[in-house]
Parts: sequence; C-alpha cells; structure tokens
Amino acid sequence: MEEVEPTVPYNERPERFLLFEYNRPAVLWYPFKVFEWAWKKIMRFVGPEYMAEYWATIMLISFPIASVAQVFYSQNQTTFWIGATWGTTVGVIFGMYTALGVSGAQMNPAVTLSLAIVGRFPWRKVPFYWLAQYLGAFTAAVIVYLYYYSAMNNFDGGSREFNGVNETYRVWVTSPQPHVGNLNNMWDQFWSTFLLQFLTLAIFDKPNAGVPHYLRPIGVSLILFTLNVCFQYNCGAAMNPVRDFPPRCFVALFWGAEVFRVHDFYFYVPILGPMIGGPVGTIAYIFFIETHHYPAHKPQLAQQGSSKISPVRNGKHDEGNNIQMTAIKDDSADNNL
Repeated sequence: MEEVEPTVPYNERPERFLLFEYNRPAVLWYPFKVFEWAWKKIMRFVGPEYMAEYWATIMLISFPIASVAQVFYSQNQTTFWIGATWGTTVGVIFGMYTALGVSGAQMNPAVTLSLAIVGRFPWRKVPFYWLAQYLGAFTAAVIVYLYYYSAMNNFDGGSREFNGVNETYRVWVTSPQPHVGNLNNMWDQFWSTFLLQFLTLAIFDKPNAGVPHYLRPIGVSLILFTLNVCFQYNCGAAMNPVRDFPPRCFVALFWGAEVFRVHDFYFYVPILGPMIGGPVGTIAYIFFIETHHYPAHKPQLAQQGSSKISPVRNGKHDEGNNIQMTAIKDDSADNNL
C-alpha cells in the first residue's frame, strides 16, 4: 500500500489553497479572509509539524490521565489499572492518527532524541519538538483538571493533600510502590522504554514486518498496552518524560513543590530512564535486526515495488552473473519513523 505523503508546508502550498470557501458576499467572507491570513502567518512562524506534535501529545496524555481520574474518583479500585491501560492505549492511537502524516507523531522526547542520535531526525528540530511535546502534556493536565474539578472537590473536600485517604495528586503523575527503590524504578523505565522503541522500530521497518502505514498506530498501541500490562506495577510505566514531568509541574501549582520531593525525588526517574532506554533500544534494533535483514529482503522489495526490472551488464541486457538491477521504482516511503 502506498505511503501517505507528508503534509505540504503552508509556505509551499499553492495560492488556491483556502481554509474557507468564499462563495458568499464579500462583506460576509471578509472576516474569514482576515482570519485565514492571520492563521497562515502564525503557522509559518510556529510550523505545522510542531503544532501537530503539540496536539498529538495532548491526545496521548489526556486519555491516560482522564482514565485514572474516572476510576479514582469513582473509588472503583478493582478496575484501576485496566482503565489506565486502556486510556493509554487509546491515547496512542488517537495521537498517532492526529499527527502521523504531519510530524511523525513522535509524542515522546525519548523517541525524538533516539531518532536524532541515529541520524533519522534533524537535530535543529529537536528542541522545538520537545517544546511542543511538553506543552501538549501540560495542556492535557489542565484539560483533565478542569473536566474533573467538581468530582475532585467532592472526593477531597477541596483540600489538595499528598497523603492520606483523600490524596489526589497521583491522578496526574506516575507513582512508584513504597517498597520499590528508585534504582529499581530506573531499571524499570530504562528497560520498558528500550522495548517500546525497539518494537516500534520493528513496526515502522517496512522491509521487516511490512506493516501498512494506516495500521502502524494500532501496532504501536498494542505494544504500549502489553508493556503497561506487564510492567506497570513498579512505578506506573511512564516510558515517556512528558507522561510525568509536565503534569507534575501542573500539580505543583495547586498541591505545592512537595510533588517533586516524594519518594526520594522520584520525579527524575521517568525523565532519565526513558531518555537512556529509548536511544539504546533504537541502536540495538539497528545493529541487531535492521542491518542484517535488509540486504536479504532488498531484492524481494525491488521486485514487489518496481515498475520495471532490467538486468544489465555494461549497458546491455544479460541473464548471466554479476547483474545490476536498474530502473527500480519503489512505491514505499523511506524506512524512517
């Protein structure tokens, strides 16, 4: 199946591209024309990739926080982890479908860093992607807070506590088990993010699994669902710095700075662990899988994706040895995330 073409940037789109159809009297469509002009100016400054990454991260983070909040405030603890896991899974699906064709829907600073380290993403865009991802996660925390504001007040009586039966800050952040140390949690975050990035690359590696473009969000969500089911107990399976740190910063505004000191300053674990595990998982996949399978699959891909295959030697057709395959047209996109 042919890959989805990336969205054309605003400054490269033809003049006929319009946000609105102006088939109405000028006095009516003039405000829309002004809005379109202003919006194009904003998008040229901000960049559609970063805006897409921002909204995709909102999708990614708001669903797991909201799923935890719904179960938490309803005091239905028996389905707590089931609801959180499904919320995370759905957030990945919607986030990837939101921005996959525009920004790549990375939604994870560890993923962005991993791709930049191996030369598959420009370093100049890394800070802006990180900014979009962190702002998107912070916005998601605000959205869920406003949505469940009344339920939260009913639960804790308006008192934002860190301990006791009425503590509510853990809705927004990942929280380790009291008996699990931060060194163990660091290994947890490293290994789970290693697996997340390793398996995600396998899905996006067309010569390997050959997963169609439109099914990749489903595949990645299944990976995350499985990792949450298997590795959530220790510290909540963040596997993404923006899953914990931006919501934690938001919590600090209402609950206080104590949120950064709980569990021996645990807040650095979901940042550092994924930022190490992601790049290591990426490098491991390239070295142990991608560099070995690609030469064996290349002739098959050439035959499947070619419009014409012509064996030639010295410019002439030849059926003998040492042939060179020419005129190959691969309909697929690059093997990059």
